Amino acid sequence: MAGAVRDATVAELSDLRVGKTLAVWFSDDHVWHERLVLWPSGTTPTSYYILTPDDDVYVEELDPGVSDGPARTRIKGDTFNYWSRFREGTYRFSQGVDDDEFKRSIEIAIKESKDAGTWDDSKVPPTLLDRKGREVSTTAYLGRVVSRRRMTGKGLHQGPQLAAGLGVADYDPDLKSRMKPLVVAPEGYVWISEEASKAVGLGEELLVERGRGVMVSDEVGLVMLRGDWIKGRLKKVVDVPSYAEELKGRYMDTALPALEELETGAAAGVSKADDEEAEAPEDIRILRVDYDSQGDRYKDYKESVRELSEHSFPDWPHEGPMSVLHLAKHMLRSGGDPKSWLNEWSRAKEVGEQDRVMYELRTLVEAFHYACTYDQLNVASLSSFETLARRVQAIVDAYASGPRGSPDWGSARYLTGYKGPEDAVSPQLISWVSRRGRNRPTWPTLERR
Repeated sequence: MAGAVRDATVAELSDLRVGKTLAVWFSDDHVWHERLVLWPSGTTPTSYYILTPDDDVYVEELDPGVSDGPARTRIKGDTFNYWSRFREGTYRFSQGVDDDEFKRSIEIAIKESKDAGTWDDSKVPPTLLDRKGREVSTTAYLGRVVSRRRMTGKGLHQGPQLAAGLGVADYDPDLKSRMKPLVVAPEGYVWISEEASKAVGLGEELLVERGRGVMVSDEVGLVMLRGDWIKGRLKKVVDVPSYAEELKGRYMDTALPALEELETGAAAGVSKADDEEAEAPEDIRILRVDYDSQGDRYKDYKESVRELSEHSFPDWPHEGPMSVLHLAKHMLRSGGDPKSWLNEWSRAKEVGEQDRVMYELRTLVEAFHYACTYDQLNVASLSSFETLARRVQAIVDAYASGPRGSPDWGSARYLTGYKGPEDAVSPQLISWVSRRGRNRPTWPTLERR
C-alpha cells in the first residue's frame, strides 16, 4: 500500500490471516473499532471469530452484503498502516494483546467452533501471525489446542480402537427412547453432582451448558465438565441441602469399612510423621485444583471467586477488616476478571498506559489474576494478598478522592496500614494520655492583685 487508506474488498476479507488486526465501522456508530482475527468461523468465507477491546470473543460477519455487521472493514498492513491516518475516532485495545492472551482467545474460539459443529480438521490454517507479526506454524504455536493426534513411542496414537464388530451395536430401544441432549435446569431447580472429581465436589452444583452432555432420564444426566463426565441429578433448590447430606452419608457408609480395614492392616507400618500428616486438617490457603479441557492447570476466575472464603486468625497482622474477597467480587462484577477491571478503571480515570501508576497496578493485578487462575490460592485468607489488595484500593481511592489528574493520597496511609518511624509511640499510650487529659481536674485561676 502506497499510503492511502481504503476499505478492504470482499476478496481480501475472504483471505484473512489468523492474527491480522482489523478496523471495523458500524453504520450506527461514530468511531472505528479495533478487532483481532482469531479463527475462521467455518460458516461463510468472510466470517471470523474475533477478539474485541472488551475481551469478547464471538463470530463477526465482515461482508456487509451478508449481514447487518460492520458496514466497512480495513486491514492493518494491507489497507492502512497507521491509526493516526483515520479522520474519525477509534476504539482500540487499551494495552497490547500478548501471545499468551492471544492463544487463550484462540482456544475459546476453537472450542466454540467445535461446540457449534463448524470445526473442520482439514481446514486448519498451516500458518498464522504471532503478536510480533511473524508467520509461524499453527500447530507449533498452539500445540495441543489444534493437535489431531499424538505421538507415543515411534508411532502415531489416535486413542483406543474398538475391536472388530463392537462399534456397530445400537442402543437398546427402551434406553434410546429415554436419551436426549442435556438441558439447563428449569426455574427452581439445579443440577447436583452425584460424584466427586477434579472438576467438582460431591453434592455441589453443576454449572451445565445446553447440549454439553446427555440425559438418560428426566432427572439424571451425564455432564461434560472440564474434560470429565460427571453424573448429575436435577433437584429442587429447597431439597438440595438435605440431598447433599444424603449423598455424603452414602459415600461414608461405603468408604468407612474399607478405611477402617486399611488403617488396621497398615497400623504397624505407619510412622509418626505419616500419622501427623494424615491427621492434619485441610489447608485453607489453597483451593481445589482444576484443569482445563487440554489438561493444563487452570481455574476460571469466576469459579475461583465462588470458592474464596475468609478465615480469621488470632495473630492476623493487619488492622481493620479483611478486604480481598470484596475486591475480588468487585473485579468480577465490574470487568469479569482483574485484568479487564484494570482496563475499565484506567479508561474511566483517563490514566495512560505509560503513567507510572499503571506499571505498579499491572504488576499487582497480574499477581492477583494468576494467584486465582493458575496458583488457585484462597487469596481471601492470605495476609500477603491482603497487603496487595490494600495497595490497589489505596490507589483507586486516591483517584476517586482527588480532582481528575491529581489523586489525593490522604487516606492511603490508613488503607494500607503503613507504619513509619514516627509511629514509635504506642496507640494505647496515646489513647491513655488523651483520657488522662480529659479527666484531669481544672483548678480556678487566681487573679493577681
